[in-house]
Amino acid sequence: MRTGKYLMTILVFVTELLSQTIFCTNVNHIVNGQQIEIRYDFVGDVKVKYKIDVVLKKKNAPDFCFIPKALSGDVGKGRWSGTNRIIFWNFTDDFQFEGDHNDYYFEVTARKIWLTQKVCLYAGSAIVVGTVTAIILGREKEGAPIELPPTRPY
Repeated sequence: MRTGKYLMTILVFVTELLSQTIFCTNVNHIVNGQQIEIRYDFVGDVKVKYKIDVVLKKKNAPDFCFIPKALSGDVGKGRWSGTNRIIFWNFTDDFQFEGDHNDYYFEVTARKIWLTQKVCLYAGSAIVVGTVTAIILGREKEGAPIELPPTRPY
C-alpha cells in the first residue's frame, strides 16, 4: 500500500514539474469595434507544441479572473513560438466590460503539451505494471496448509 502512495506522489510531482507555465512577453491589446486583438511574443522551441491560454484580469481588482471563450488565431494547441503572434477575441459573445477598458489586461501563458502527455503515459503504464506485478508476486499459494502458531512458553 505504501508503494502505491509513493508512486502516486512521484507521478503528481513529475507531472506538475514538467507542465510548468511559461509567461509570454510583450502582451498588449487593441480594441477594434466588437473585437479585441491580443498580441504577444513567445520564445520557445519551434519543434515543440504548446498550449496557449488567455486570461482577462483587472488592475483594480486582483481577484478578478475571466477566461475568454470566443478566441481564434494563435491560441490553443499548436506550434506558437515566435514574435508578434495575434489572438482575436469577439468579446461581445463572452463578456460585458464594466467601466474603463484600460483597467483590464491580458495574461497569456504557454505550456508544453507533448512532454507532459508522454510522461503521464509512461508513469501510468509503470504504475499499472507495478501494481499487477505486486498482486501476482504477493499472492499466497493456494492449498498450502496454515502454519500453527508458535508454542507458548511455560
